[in-house]
Amino acid sequence: MGLTIVKMCVDVCQGQLTLASTPGEGTEITVRLPAPLANRRQRSCA
Repeated sequence: MGLTIVKMCVDVCQGQLTLASTPGEGTEITVRLPAPLANRRQRSCA
């Protein structure tokens, strides 16, 4: 049930959910969500 909710949230955000499972080692879950690019003013440290 938990991954179903995560998948729904990722889909709404137009992201990507990937799973990789290796028997005896475990499962790797990756969530990628798009983020808007910061403009120059936001990236500046000054």
